[in-house]
Amino acid sequence: MLLTTKFLRPTTDRRAVHRDRLSSLLKPSSPKRLNLVIAPAGFGKTTLASQWCAETPSPTAWLSLDEHDNEPRRFWQYVIGAFEHAGLAGLADCRKQLSQVEGDTATCAITGLLNLLSADASPWFLVLDDFHFIRHTQILRDFAYFIDYLPPAITVTLASRTEPEMPLSRWRVRRWVQDVHPGLLAFSEDECRRFFQDTMGLSVSEADVRSICRRTEGWVAAMQLTALSGNGPKSVDLSAEASSGLPEPQLDVDERQISDYVLTEVLEQQPEELTQFLLDTACCPRLSASLCDAIRATGDSQKLLERLLSQNLFLIPLDTDNQWFRYHDLFRDALLQRLKQTDPKRAEALWRSTVKWLLDHGHVQDGISQIVHQGDRQWLAAVLAEHGNNLIHSGYHLPVLDWLQFLPESLIEDSPQLQMLRIWGRFFANRLDGLDPLLASLEDLLDRRVADSHPDAEGALGLQSEISLVRSYLARTRSDDKSASDLTRQVLKDIDHTRIPLKSVTYYGVGLDYFGKGC
Repeated sequence: MLLTTKFLRPTTDRRAVHRDRLSSLLKPSSPKRLNLVIAPAGFGKTTLASQWCAETPSPTAWLSLDEHDNEPRRFWQYVIGAFEHAGLAGLADCRKQLSQVEGDTATCAITGLLNLLSADASPWFLVLDDFHFIRHTQILRDFAYFIDYLPPAITVTLASRTEPEMPLSRWRVRRWVQDVHPGLLAFSEDECRRFFQDTMGLSVSEADVRSICRRTEGWVAAMQLTALSGNGPKSVDLSAEASSGLPEPQLDVDERQISDYVLTEVLEQQPEELTQFLLDTACCPRLSASLCDAIRATGDSQKLLERLLSQNLFLIPLDTDNQWFRYHDLFRDALLQRLKQTDPKRAEALWRSTVKWLLDHGHVQDGISQIVHQGDRQWLAAVLAEHGNNLIHSGYHLPVLDWLQFLPESLIEDSPQLQMLRIWGRFFANRLDGLDPLLASLEDLLDRRVADSHPDAEGALGLQSEISLVRSYLARTRSDDKSASDLTRQVLKDIDHTRIPLKSVTYYGVGLDYFGKGC
């Protein structure tokens, strides 16, 4: 299941400074294939790309990446999903090819996507925001293949804090790359003036504009923090330093300093109601009123979200209906740091409520990713035992295997459900070598549970059908068709017919038996 809010382009603020000099650089042109927008956090990369997308008549696919997308299959699932969400038809075969990938490379699915874009012949515009989260060597290699064979009139824009390790030099020689670097993204004095006056609604002297622009080097996040500090630019007292002959203090682009600034000059300036809301919801990677209401046990979250939005408090809308949002990364990091320092127990409780909401509302992968990031192995084991089978039968066997590796072996050895999950994961990943010893080990554990009248004994007996089903498929690999057929039919007789994934795999085995008989 894909998180559709990752495909939503952030809504452009009509008050934002429009940057014609940069928008013109993003326009499609031959032979350009790639816009590379590289700068530290807070330089307006996302805003620039979003403004351009709002203006271009070309079909646009948008994908906001995060740290969980640094896995080949997941990454390409989301790229394909972005095109599908934007209206590109005929992607079913690409998804099917991706589900059949063995190993990390997704070349077949990428080739199918390239062929589909070529056949569509529309001037597509693909934006991948926060590409710096992508570091996996195979993803970068496959993405280079994607760029190398892009059809004409397709333009890809990468917004990233770091330059990706791809053959950029070769592409630059071929004039395929338009670089938009921090020097270009930095606000000019005129843009700084318009930012304070039009976007933030502040009256700023020309001397202050020049001084602030020079001290921040055009870094818009620092300007926004300055404007939100309570006194606006007046808090930057440049005249006293100039008259004293002392060097002006530098505002370094450092996340720790920005975090301190957020806490002391922004958060503490807010009314208690907003401050508490910001701290309570910082654990949410993305926010909706429903999620915020659930973890806060209130009903006013939509009103507070819209209030934050109207005050430019680092809240970024992810749709045009003001239903989904996210905080600016630096702002959210600062909030989390403050909450963990001042009330660690509440921080833990809010995080757990957030994960529970994600799990209860079908965002299982995102919930599990949060659990893994937090390092809660016991909870991960419980969630995998409950949801693992559905994930595996939905095509997510490789992530499940990765999550199982995060667990200590002793925890898996003591859980029949987790052992069976590992067997199914290896089975669907076509890693059949070594399955027989795993099956034997699980059977021994089940026998002991039944003999000891363990509380899980009834559930353990239910796993016998799954073991037999796996053994039937292994028998087919050895051309033992009779044993395979006998095992499959026994499973079909014994299984709980409400378990749809297991039932479908069983009927598939029956179909193979009939096919082998020429029926």
